[in-house]
Amino acid sequence: MGSVEMNKKLILFLDEVKEKDLPLVGGKGLNLGIMINFGFPVPTGFCVTTLSYKEFIEHNSLEGFLEEALQGLCQENIGQVAKEIRERIMESQIPKLVEKEIINAINKMGPYNNYAVRSSATAEDMKFASFAGQQDTYLNVHGIESILHSVKSCWASLFTDRAILYRIQNNIEHKQVYMAVVVQNMVSPNVSGIMFTADPVSGHRDILTIDASYGLGEALVSGLVSPDIYKYNKGQDKIESKVIADKKLAVMPLNGGGTNKVRLTNDQSKSQVLTDTQIVNLAQLGKRIEKYYGCPQDIEWCLAGEQLYIVQSRSITSLFPLPQPIPTKDALHVYASFSHIQVMTDPISPLGVDMARAIISIDKSEINQDVYKYTKTAAGRIYIDISGLLQNNVLRKMLPAILKNADNLLASALENLINRTDFNTQIVNDRKTIKALKRFMMPIVIRGMKNLLYKNPDATVECANDYVNMRLVETQKAVNQARQGAERLEVIHEIASFSKDFKNFLPLIIPAIISYKILEGLEEKLLGSRKYVNEILQGLEGNITTEMGLLTGDLADSIRKSPELIQEFKKEDYSTLFDRLKSLNGYDDFIQLFDKFIEKYGLRAAGS
Repeated sequence: MGSVEMNKKLILFLDEVKEKDLPLVGGKGLNLGIMINFGFPVPTGFCVTTLSYKEFIEHNSLEGFLEEALQGLCQENIGQVAKEIRERIMESQIPKLVEKEIINAINKMGPYNNYAVRSSATAEDMKFASFAGQQDTYLNVHGIESILHSVKSCWASLFTDRAILYRIQNNIEHKQVYMAVVVQNMVSPNVSGIMFTADPVSGHRDILTIDASYGLGEALVSGLVSPDIYKYNKGQDKIESKVIADKKLAVMPLNGGGTNKVRLTNDQSKSQVLTDTQIVNLAQLGKRIEKYYGCPQDIEWCLAGEQLYIVQSRSITSLFPLPQPIPTKDALHVYASFSHIQVMTDPISPLGVDMARAIISIDKSEINQDVYKYTKTAAGRIYIDISGLLQNNVLRKMLPAILKNADNLLASALENLINRTDFNTQIVNDRKTIKALKRFMMPIVIRGMKNLLYKNPDATVECANDYVNMRLVETQKAVNQARQGAERLEVIHEIASFSKDFKNFLPLIIPAIISYKILEGLEEKLLGSRKYVNEILQGLEGNITTEMGLLTGDLADSIRKSPELIQEFKKEDYSTLFDRLKSLNGYDDFIQLFDKFIEKYGLRAAGS
């Protein structure tokens, strides 16, 4: 630690920071260094690196103490343990070598300046976890002793209750996180605030929001004031809305260091904090920062006179991810959640996603997820791009009604979207999709209408079951005949498609759907309800979901009658469950019923 090379790394000025320096300067330090080097208006400063923190821990023999204290953590004692750790850190001494390097950096920047001293942990401001508000910041710090004390306080804030709990919740090991400290020239702003380059409330990525208040941002962050809120449409480059708050207080810097709460006059408290020109300039700067990082940003900014400064930028981690791959054309795309329509709200495994794509088959020719056109994924869920269908006026009216049978909330959201005034002008123009759909659906609709009008429906279920069994036999034969490895996977990919099955099944289903809707309408007209038709539908013979549910209920009833069976199922050692059940005496009926279920439906998880 005492080498010349190591001494250089105890302190890094922000304009010296490179991408590779994350382990030295933490997330905040890295972001500020990158922005300074890219030419964004960031106040100058330096980083007390993680090597200084490690030197401090080693010098005061704190490593064993920290490990022992953190090992005994539980929900009940986390506050007390965190407090003891912070007290021990504040009682410890900064090594002379580290202290000297900090003082040299302060003298180089100006010993009589006021500074902002900010925590910068190595797991902070990352794409997967922001750590926003978890560690401490000290504003308008004046004098070398106060700066050194603030640096040590930042080190201690690595062990606040919230920071420790946040690491536990995000599965981040305590001993793998180190603290750097950013020391920057203090800007004395007349206005400051936060800018989100995507609306964090609605999730709308084209709406940039700005929260603004007088004085330092501390008043806003700590909730002392309600800020003005401006919304800016990035696509149209215009201010979309403004909410002017009644701002009673401002936190202002004092000349000799420290801050003070100031009560605003009545006129000032109700005035617009930023002019329209300043809002536009700030939004344009936010767009540039977002473009540089390639993802929506949470940006802290301040305005001193007419000079804008950026004091922090981090990725917004709370937004639901966009469906991948993202379309290259700049147009409105509408996605329906296939997962939610199928009542599969949990994430699906990558293999499950690939299999579903093969079954859905509308991207059948594509086997590389980077070029999937219609079936997208986001957060382990599958989304169908229905944008092409919505450009057709007839389908636009039909789709919400069709979706109501599967997901009423989804249908309602689609109706609201379609009724937007700008929907027609923004929806993606893809005439090929409509033509392809017409070619696919026309024979199905004609066959379906023939079945409805002319065919006897008595043998429909039997016909459908025979077809399914035939497909199962064909599939098993084709898979078994293929050689193991790539050839077998290719065969599975080819025969898994439901494309030809849709052409055979939908004509059988169309008469049932139309009949059901007619019955539903008649019941509503004559009885004022939809209760009885739904009850009939749920109890129809041949519905595999209903039959599986009923058989599961029979199994559960059998288990409830026997304390011995209840005990076996409570053990949750399912790998030996079959053997244990067969060794029991007097349960032959239950075991036969259980075997019947497993033989017919197999081992299933919820949603499979």
